[in-house]
Order: sequence, then C-alpha cells, then structure tokens
Amino acid sequence: LPLIGTKSKFPTNEMGDLMKNLLKDLDVAADSFKTIQDKDLALNGDYRKLLCRPTDFDYEIKEYYDPRQPLLQTDLMKLAGEEIVIAPPEEGQ
Repeated sequence: LPLIGTKSKFPTNEMGDLMKNLLKDLDVAADSFKTIQDKDLALNGDYRKLLCRPTDFDYEIKEYYDPRQPLLQTDLMKLAGEEIVIAPPEEGQ
C-alpha cells in the first residue's frame, strides 16, 4: 500500500485512479509534494507490505474442555504465579 509522496508511483489501474481522485477531492495535486522545501514537512512517500509471511514463530496446539478456561496466561496470572491447567472434565459432567 503506498504512502503518497514525491517518490510514489501511481498504479495504472483503477486503484491509481482512485488515489488520484482522493487527492483531487482534497484539493491536493500530486506535484505539490515536490514543491515543499522544508525537509521536515516534505513527504517522500513509501510503500507498505499488504501481506507478509511470518518467520521465526512458535505455536502449540491446546485442547480445552471449558469455554471459560483461558488459553493464554494473562499478565495478571504471570504476576500471581498462576499456571494454566487444562484438565479433562470429571466423569458424569
């Protein structure tokens, strides 16, 4: 996703038209970003990733029987030294 600025290139599809129309609705010309001399106010523009692939993460599969049972240890539980104990339901329940 682009952050509009001097280095931004507008797509040549409907999204580019939408971006240009949004600027027009705000009475801002794309070229106006190039005329700002103050470096603190100048907008260079940038591009953000729309999707990213996660790397270096951990996971575990937990089975639980009580919908009120927390699946993650909260900060309050950590401070109190409480661990999450997941136990199967007792017979007859």
